[in-house]
Amino acid sequence: LANALKNNQLHLMFQPLLNIKGDDTEHYEVYLRMQTISGEIVSGAVIFNSPSISEEMKRKIDRWGIIEATKSLGSHRAKGHSTKIFINLSSASLTDEKLPNWLGVALNASGLPKGSVIFQFHEDDAIRTLLQTQNFTQALQEKGIPTSISRFGCALNPMQNLQRLDVSYVKIDGSFTQELNNDEAFTHLKG
Repeated sequence: LANALKNNQLHLMFQPLLNIKGDDTEHYEVYLRMQTISGEIVSGAVIFNSPSISEEMKRKIDRWGIIEATKSLGSHRAKGHSTKIFINLSSASLTDEKLPNWLGVALNASGLPKGSVIFQFHEDDAIRTLLQTQNFTQALQEKGIPTSISRFGCALNPMQNLQRLDVSYVKIDGSFTQELNNDEAFTHLKG
């Protein structure tokens, strides 16, 4: 991974998100990918879930992703787009006490409008590191930086957990929405 960082083998992908409110703001979620020496593409989830990757390396990768994503967003917004991005953070970053201040400085230096970058983390990571995540979200909120919890709803007492975190967005776990494409899921609504 250290070589991948040095040799530009890490890449970001931007997936559009649907805004059901219908406003003109584009929303994208940022995903990390790495190309191995053999040419295989590895997802960020595989990288961050690997027990052989140190917490410090995960933090370095997250910071690299933040810098690259905000550069891309700045270029895109300069073309007249009103775009917001969701940047996924590893659990290692949620426990990094220096990250909120670093983010404040980095986002101010980027010249991006407040609220155009949303930092997102998984519900299970938040629950595992609840006190640190509470401190993290509160520190970002004080700086006007929104946060999002993703894969929400699978933990025990998800609403109670949500009340403990100061988040601006909630993304429901995909397991709750898989059935929406199935017409049979709507049969009880037919009258």
